[in-house]
Amino acid sequence: FHPVTRSAEVILTKILHRAKQLHEEGYIFTHAPVHFYSIFEGKLTLADYLKLDEAIILYYFQAWEEEEDPILSDLCRRFINRQLFQYAEFNPNEEMSAYFELTALFKEAGIDPNYYLVVDSSSDLPYDFYRPGEEEERLPIHLLTQNGQIKELSRQSAIVESISGKR
Repeated sequence: FHPVTRSAEVILTKILHRAKQLHEEGYIFTHAPVHFYSIFEGKLTLADYLKLDEAIILYYFQAWEEEEDPILSDLCRRFINRQLFQYAEFNPNEEMSAYFELTALFKEAGIDPNYYLVVDSSSDLPYDFYRPGEEEERLPIHLLTQNGQIKELSRQSAIVESISGKR
């Protein structure tokens, strides 16, 4: 995946983690995240999920730019204004001591490494087709076709097949 896309995804995830943490701590939002309560409380329904479209999420992110919490405000501002995180090549197998050093430096500078220092891998497949019996077996996504048959997603979509891990 492209680094810019990954950076945007990381910030999106960190925004939601921060909002959830603040909710759990009893923080009073200026713009209460009512559309996210079911997610924060682990009670997400299909109806709730379907309400979370791009417009709703962007509304909250724009509103949260004005929140008192500096981390939530900053992350939302970065996402909305596309001031995304920069990345550096990092091999955790060889450079873990550098990661711990960076973590300490972030804390020393007053920057929360839980939200601003991320180790990310772009090697994951967006969808890996079902291979029963394999180690680390992934669950398939099934589709119900118009004739009532159930088919695995990559067998019905050329696009998904092209990005899946078929060998």
